Amino acid sequence: MDRQTFRIQPPRRAMLRETAIVVGILATCIGAPFFFFPYGDEDRINFALSIGSLALIYIVALVYMSLCVGWFADYYSTGKKTLFEVDDETLTLRQDQERTPYRLCDLHIDRIRIVNLRKKPEYKPILHAFDLRSWRIVALFYNAGEFELHNGDSAQICLTDSRFVVHIPTKLDHVLMLSPDDPQGLLLALIRAASLAQKN
Repeated sequence: MDRQTFRIQPPRRAMLRETAIVVGILATCIGAPFFFFPYGDEDRINFALSIGSLALIYIVALVYMSLCVGWFADYYSTGKKTLFEVDDETLTLRQDQERTPYRLCDLHIDRIRIVNLRKKPEYKPILHAFDLRSWRIVALFYNAGEFELHNGDSAQICLTDSRFVVHIPTKLDHVLMLSPDDPQGLLLALIRAASLAQKN
């Protein structure tokens, strides 16, 4: 069987959502001072203090925007480079320079399915407020790494779209949850590869 390569689903929908969130936060930071500081009434508040507060808020907004631009560029670039490769013996996850192979014999091929995390919330990753690994799930559009799911399973995830997730149980201590651009194609490729491996 020739090696088949599947790209990760482009994170356009999630990117628009996260961009809207960032723009909303920035608009709040920039617009809030005009509601809270009565610049025209110097009897109620010191004018210099109000200007200083405004400058501080703008600096915080600028730093936040710079960080977001850097994070967006980094994760979008990494996400575009993520590939899922299937050959006669392995399923390989390629993330930028990282390569993680899984032997087909370690996968429960007969239990692979495509799930929608909106309809199957038990498969959603749990977000721990002080767990830095969860930051990608909360604030960015390319979700990758090891997470615990609501059903108690551990999962290695590479997700950009929660609507079309290939859920792959393994014989290891975690499941795989992937967002290929062709979920049905990846599923069929794994079934075919496993079938050929059994015949050989």
